[in-house]
Amino acid sequence: MIEHAVFVRVQQDIQFLNEAWANLEDADEAQIQSQQQAVNDKTSAKADIDMQIQHEVQHNIKNSGFQLVTRKSTIKKTTKALTSSKASNTHLTKSKVPPRHSQ
Repeated sequence: MIEHAVFVRVQQDIQFLNEAWANLEDADEAQIQSQQQAVNDKTSAKADIDMQIQHEVQHNIKNSGFQLVTRKSTIKKTTKALTSSKASNTHLTKSKVPPRHSQ
């Protein structure tokens, strides 16, 4: 009789541990989802704030009578990058086809 009672108790403990393990997995999934949602919310809020600040700055610049100026070094870098990319994409080649002679 004692062996049967021990067997039942072990079975109950196993069932309890399985249920506890399943609950932990559910809790972990819920926590991961809430953390991902929090990160997405923060990213979205930051993007909204950045856009609002940029809009306000541009509005203030237009209404202040001042002009937004870009540094010459930035312009030179941009121009150099554009010309170097064009130069690398186009080049002269020597044709292997003999020129046509007009008759």
